[in-house]
Amino acid sequence: MRQETVSLLLRPPTQVTAAFNVFGKYKGETKQPVRNFEVKKDELMAQVIEIWHKFNFVSGKRYDHNYYDLLELLKGKTFSAKEITYISIAITNFQHHEHFTAKAGLIISTMINMSKDADHLVFTNHLAEQPDVLGFKNTKDITIEGHAGTQLGFYMEAGVIVVNGNTGIMTGRDMKGGKIIIRKNAGRYLGDGMEGGVIVVSGNTGQDAGELMKGGEIIICGDKFHLSNSEFNRLYGGGKIIVSH
Repeated sequence: MRQETVSLLLRPPTQVTAAFNVFGKYKGETKQPVRNFEVKKDELMAQVIEIWHKFNFVSGKRYDHNYYDLLELLKGKTFSAKEITYISIAITNFQHHEHFTAKAGLIISTMINMSKDADHLVFTNHLAEQPDVLGFKNTKDITIEGHAGTQLGFYMEAGVIVVNGNTGIMTGRDMKGGKIIIRKNAGRYLGDGMEGGVIVVSGNTGQDAGELMKGGEIIICGDKFHLSNSEFNRLYGGGKIIVSH
C-alpha cells in the first residue's frame, strides 16, 4: 500500500476528511463530517454528475448487466486512485437519489476496475447508507474506511479488500479469488455461493454463514456465528469454515 494511503489511515477521521477538502463549501463535523458537503462543479465533479445522471440503473436487472452498461458509459474515461477517493466522499450529494446505494457502489467499483492504479482508499463513514456491491469483480487492493453495504466483493476475482467497519448481507457472494478482511462484523449469508478466495471476519457473523459455499475459506474470529446447514451445503457444499477465537 502506498505511503500516502498509510499516512491518511493514521490520522483522526476529521483530519482525513479535511485532507480531501478540494471542492469548497464544506465544513467538517465529527459524526457526519461531510453531511452537508456541497459539490463544486469543477472538471472532475462535472464528469461525476454527468455519469450519475446518465447511468440508468435498473433494479430488476442483474448486477453484471448494469455493470456492463456502466462500462460502456465510462468508455474512454479513467480515474486515478486519488480522484476515486475524492468521489467516494463527494457522492454524499446524491444520497437522496433513487437507487443510491446500488449506483454509488457500482460506479465506484467500476472506476476502480478501470483505473490504472492498484491501491485504492474509499470512505463510507460519512454516509447515512453505505454503498452496495463495492469491489464488484474486483482485482485491486481496496481499503474501506467505514461500513460496507450488501454484497461486498460480489464476483471478486483477486486483490485484497479491507473493511474498517461492518459489512451487510452476502459479503463475498460468488467470490472467485482474492481476500476480504472485515475488522468488525459481517451480515447474514457470508460467503454466499463462494467458489474461491479467503474471507476473514474479526468479529461476529449473521445467520447462515457459508450458504451455498462451493470453495474457498472463511475464518471467523468472533464468538457469535451461525453456520449454514442447508440441504445444498450438506450434499454438495465445499470449501472450509474455520472458527478461531
